[in-house]
Amino acid sequence: TGAASGGRVNRRPFFRLGLASLSTGTERAGYVLMDAYMRRDRKLRARVYPAFGLPLAVYITALVRRDLHSPFVLSPDGGPVALQEIMGLYCIFVSLFFATAMTQSEQWKASWIFHAAPIGDPARVLQGARRLVVWRYLVPFFVLLFVLLTFGMPVLGAATFVLMVFPLCLTAFSILSMASPHMPLSQEIERGRQGRQIAFFMVLGTTMIPLMIIFQLLLVERPAAAGPMLAALWALAWLSERVVGARLRRSLSGGEFGG
Repeated sequence: TGAASGGRVNRRPFFRLGLASLSTGTERAGYVLMDAYMRRDRKLRARVYPAFGLPLAVYITALVRRDLHSPFVLSPDGGPVALQEIMGLYCIFVSLFFATAMTQSEQWKASWIFHAAPIGDPARVLQGARRLVVWRYLVPFFVLLFVLLTFGMPVLGAATFVLMVFPLCLTAFSILSMASPHMPLSQEIERGRQGRQIAFFMVLGTTMIPLMIIFQLLLVERPAAAGPMLAALWALAWLSERVVGARLRRSLSGGEFGG
């Protein structure tokens, strides 16, 4: 994968960090493959960037209106959950979008190569592709979000909010990957899948909003609980990643091409 990841690609710091986090050549191959596809597919980019643009635009508007607040204080209107928490849920939805988009392609029949190639563990290709999504899109997005939030609240509050939403995002990404285990770019694009995504998001929202309220009230009443709470959320993200790895290995081993 060295040649494939050379040149302009190699100069991207987040790309290099993600590539360095992978332990096998098969994972790196999936990582570089997904990167090349996402850089060249204009239709996918046309869907990706607006998905990120909406929450960023809302946060910038809230910054101008001085509506942002630290997780350690109640929202300006006195309620436990403000617009920034609701948009945090939308950020989680973005990860669900990626979990679906990374397995679909208009050239999905070309995925026969995965079944013809002598790959000992096909799940590692998908794991590499998933890691690319995290490092190419999610990590830069949350870094930018952190910078924006620091203009409207203390640095500790901005860091706490980002470190609370990011592991929830990773956990949701893992859950949908387990629910739909397919090789990268191996599925035909389904026009009706967007409706299922929205339905899944609604179910997720009804679960996560009460959780966000509990987190908010807990941080207001007991700021010292931030450390254990964040540790638990990141442990959940780590555990979900381990579980999805085992699930993908069982689902993708011995799979046959359906094209």
